[in-house]
Amino acid sequence: MSTCSVDAGASGTDTAGDHADDGAAAHGEGGQRAVDPRDRHHGNRYTAAGEGFRLTRDGWICELELPLDFDLLAREVAFPPVVKADPSHDGILDQGTWCLISGPGERAGSIVMPHRTD
Repeated sequence: MSTCSVDAGASGTDTAGDHADDGAAAHGEGGQRAVDPRDRHHGNRYTAAGEGFRLTRDGWICELELPLDFDLLAREVAFPPVVKADPSHDGILDQGTWCLISGPGERAGSIVMPHRTD
C-alpha cells in the first residue's frame, strides 16, 4: 500500500492516500453508515480507477475527478524543486518518488492515439 498523501482539490482540499484504517470506522454509533472517507474533505474524489495512490509501470499515481486547484496550492504549499506542479497539464509530479497526482486535464493531455494499420 502507498504511504503517499496530498492535499489537492478543485474547490478545496482532498487527502489522496492510504485509507486502510477507514474500514474500521465505516459505521458510526448505532450501526449508521458513516460518511464515505473519500467525501470527508472538500470536493475532489478519486476516479473509479483506484482508491488513492496505485502503483503503475511508471510509478505511483492518484487520479482525481476534478481539476487541481493550483491557486489554493500556491497559497498553501511550497513545493521543493523536485516536485513539478504544472497547471497547464493539471498535474503534480514528484520526480524523486515518481508519484503523480492528476486531474482530468493531465489525463486528457496524455492520450496518445495509435497509428492506423489499415
